[in-house]
Amino acid sequence: MGTIPPLDTTIAPLPSLEALLQAASLPAPASVSLSDSIHSMLKPDPSAFTTAESTQASSTTSLATTAEKAEDVVQRIVATHTTPPKTYEVTADKNGWISLQLTPGAKKQANIIYMWRRKSDKKVLIGMTETTCAKRVSGYLYCMNHPEKKKGKLALPQAVRENPTDFEFGILCKSPDDVDLGALESAYIKMKNAMTHGFNKRNGGGGARARKKKPTAEQIENARKEVFANFQSPPKKGIKKTAKGYQVELSPKTKKLKNVVYVFKNNVTGERYVGKTIRTLSKRSSEHCHHAAHENNDEGKAPLYNAIRADHKAISVGVLCQLEEGKESLIDAMEKAFIDHYDSYHNGYNQNGGGGGS
Repeated sequence: MGTIPPLDTTIAPLPSLEALLQAASLPAPASVSLSDSIHSMLKPDPSAFTTAESTQASSTTSLATTAEKAEDVVQRIVATHTTPPKTYEVTADKNGWISLQLTPGAKKQANIIYMWRRKSDKKVLIGMTETTCAKRVSGYLYCMNHPEKKKGKLALPQAVRENPTDFEFGILCKSPDDVDLGALESAYIKMKNAMTHGFNKRNGGGGARARKKKPTAEQIENARKEVFANFQSPPKKGIKKTAKGYQVELSPKTKKLKNVVYVFKNNVTGERYVGKTIRTLSKRSSEHCHHAAHENNDEGKAPLYNAIRADHKAISVGVLCQLEEGKESLIDAMEKAFIDHYDSYHNGYNQNGGGGGS
């Protein structure tokens, strides 16, 4: 057997960047650094990216890209999702009580554009909501079933009361996080001609449910520290039973409070429900009492309302905190903070971790 020649351990010098470019038939710049070349090679080409659109309103994906204007994205969504993938019929019982049954999946949808439609003449109302579809629909049904209320006298509730079964409801689309919900609502109102041949009175894009700028993590943490620094359990008012159902015995001053986080407490079991509202506490507590008095409705089956019906005298209501003017955007975070504080999601009446509602 012959001898094995020794290995050549010398390392050939690496070719220069200019030589590599020349070998690849690429012109070498007069002066180029390695870092500049790497940056150039890694810089993304916007044309290499595409956006996926779902054919179902409930699963619309993020569509905005740096290469596409926001208004173009809005128009593309409107052109794609022209009709709801599923509609829900409005019904009324023998007493004229109006209701609408959503699927479990539809109930949980948030950041959506929705549509009420009269089938006989195709007149529509377009709306938007950042809260869950179930809660928004609940607000409409309350107006439809209470003609004595100011909002119960609006065009849509009046029309539904005249002929409930002529109406249907559907979700047009779920808004991507990077698309302005108000702009999307306005585009649908225009596309559906919902002002001149429909129930919309404005061209959309505003109001109490318009998308607000989200607070930063630092702002949320500072608000939590401020609220909990000197927090004490608030005084609470009881619930009384009336001929029409239930009523929270709030003081005249407390009734008018807005931008508050509140609590329903069971003084026997210690279980709590934490909620929030940007409207008056009187209006929000009235909605809770309404649901408690109607156990056959979907909303009336929630744990809090079961507890009220079981022993309303054991339940009391109090205000946990009120946000100052200009800090309303923190209300979702504070609701979540108190739900965590009382553990009312796992050991109470809350059915989610907070951050929705009105």
